[in-house]
Amino acid sequence: MEAPVFMTPGEQVKTFEVYPKASTETSYGKILSGDYAKNGKIYGTISESDQWEKEEWNRLGHPISHTIVVHGACSVKAEDILLSEEKKEFMVQGVENPSGMGIFFIIYCLHKSGSEVLDYES
Repeated sequence: MEAPVFMTPGEQVKTFEVYPKASTETSYGKILSGDYAKNGKIYGTISESDQWEKEEWNRLGHPISHTIVVHGACSVKAEDILLSEEKKEFMVQGVENPSGMGIFFIIYCLHKSGSEVLDYES
């Protein structure tokens, strides 16, 4: 017999729009960073990071506030912006593939209050 799953509000699967930072290369090979451009969606479960994770990432110089678990392939990388269904922005600080096989990914991110980075249409 399987144990029942108890979900609290906010732990269900949500949709996040991915905004990677666009970059261009000059004829001399210099890379120039540009604005954020929408590039697909991911579906994941979000939760607030525990105190140990927050302290560990803060020691690395990349503070986090939330973790998102994504089942399946994920092309998100550090410095991308994730926009939730509620129009909350999360800056990706790091991505971990704990299984090593691409079965699921853990995204460590920092919640940005308001629209600090993106200029999106409501």
